[in-house]
Amino acid sequence: MKVKCLNCGTIIDIEESGYPVGIEQTIECPLCQENVSFTIKDDSKTSEVLPPPISAVKSPIKVKSRVVKSGNNHPDESSRNNQNENKENQQTSDESLDDKIAKWEETSQQITNNSNPLYRLAYYLGYYHDNIKKGLICICVLIVLFFVGKFFWNNYQSRPSGIKVDTDSIAELVDSISDESIVNESDSIISFLRLMYENSDYNNYPFLNSHCTQHLLSVLSEAYDYDCNESPCYATWLFRTQSQDYKSSTDNESRVISVKDLGDNWFEIEFYDGGWKGIKKIKAYFKDGNIVMDMIETVFDEAAEDVIAHDFNPEVSLNHHFTGTFTDSKGVFPVELNFTSVRGNAVDVIYKNVTLGGEIRMSCTEFTKKTLSFTGKDGRNTFTINLHFIDNNTLQGKAVDGNKTLDVEMKAECIHDNNSQVADSVEVVE
Repeated sequence: MKVKCLNCGTIIDIEESGYPVGIEQTIECPLCQENVSFTIKDDSKTSEVLPPPISAVKSPIKVKSRVVKSGNNHPDESSRNNQNENKENQQTSDESLDDKIAKWEETSQQITNNSNPLYRLAYYLGYYHDNIKKGLICICVLIVLFFVGKFFWNNYQSRPSGIKVDTDSIAELVDSISDESIVNESDSIISFLRLMYENSDYNNYPFLNSHCTQHLLSVLSEAYDYDCNESPCYATWLFRTQSQDYKSSTDNESRVISVKDLGDNWFEIEFYDGGWKGIKKIKAYFKDGNIVMDMIETVFDEAAEDVIAHDFNPEVSLNHHFTGTFTDSKGVFPVELNFTSVRGNAVDVIYKNVTLGGEIRMSCTEFTKKTLSFTGKDGRNTFTINLHFIDNNTLQGKAVDGNKTLDVEMKAECIHDNNSQVADSVEVVE
């Protein structure tokens, strides 16, 4: 038969053969431990569940119904006595619960009638203290996380002391940082060039391979006019004066006088080379974190006794104009070459293809009594012109444009700007 616990609603399946017929029996609900009474009738029909006493009725609690099978044990006399004692204890507990409910209702009524807000606050704080405790713990955790995050964010956003950034000074700050970066790069290159000359690092091939562009390495290689046993060979003397011996009546000193930033990545190095004074211009800049040199020019060389423009007075300059032809298998092409000689060096060198009208700016790599050498860039190709004097008015040589080689023949004339005098030939000082 099946009986229902009136306290929790659990359906209990009872084996009728285990109990006597017509005698009221009491068992304990396996879910809520309430006593459940039932009687096995003669017709073996499901007995009606006896209503529990009023004191046993508690506040409604939703519990999922379960079907529990009781054992086949036959209750003996001692078990019946225990069941009666449990029933009496349960009734006492129910009465105590009723007293608590009544007391709670009385307290609630007192709180409602009391108009003091502090009294109500104290009561609710005590009543909901568990939930309040959990809420306070959550708040404390959030506060700790907030300050930890703020600490790391401040470290990430930390700025150098003494700099105040606001919306009105952002542009000025960016400009100052950019200027400082440029100054630092300039100072680094100046220190690099000074050490290179003091230690004569330009004589070291691995040093040149590390700090020269392919363009400058090509210039140094092509200027090497001796037999090269192990290619490549570089004309490292382009970094020095043309001196072969120490200068007499001097201390034979070799030192750097100054290194100046001329702008546009050009730097001027003034130095003594065995007592001879020299000035070089080197184009250098940072590339992938490494200082590289791309071009070198001679500004002044005291040791060059045989030069085309022998007057080293910086106030005197000569404009040179060369006309001639380039010849290869495809034909003959008219060309022009113009430059200004200042203190024994050629500057503002311009090569012009007369037919096409194209111009290439070049640098002078050698400027002596016997030879003139220039280098530049024709697109991606290295373009060089090497000339030697046949007489005072005629030059011949080779021009190399990438993989193409051309024969060169040119005529020269010289104009003295200051006196507006025209000469028929380039002055060669013996």
